[in-house]
Amino acid sequence: MKSRTVWSPPSGGRWEVQDVLRRLDLVGRLKQSVDYIRMELRELPITIDDELTALFGNEAAIAARYNVSCYDAAYLELALRLHAPLATNDRALTAAAEAAGLASLWY
Repeated sequence: MKSRTVWSPPSGGRWEVQDVLRRLDLVGRLKQSVDYIRMELRELPITIDDELTALFGNEAAIAARYNVSCYDAAYLELALRLHAPLATNDRALTAAAEAAGLASLWY
């Protein structure tokens, strides 16, 4: 069976995940250790997107157009480029994805 990508974040996504895990661990909200969760995540078919659309990309223009941060615009730009739904638990980013004509998955 061929594996398929289940998540394709922009290059900064790897640090965001680690930071979220660290913060959740600090407040005791994880049922497993951070090391165990990272080990499990390494087994998933995740593809990090390192493609730049320009020297600095289109994130600033997308951020201004949809009133989101440049960081969030990086996720929006990637979803637009891949014609993929955007998975987020951020209401503003969900609204931006929908305004851009993307499906969004609310977590």
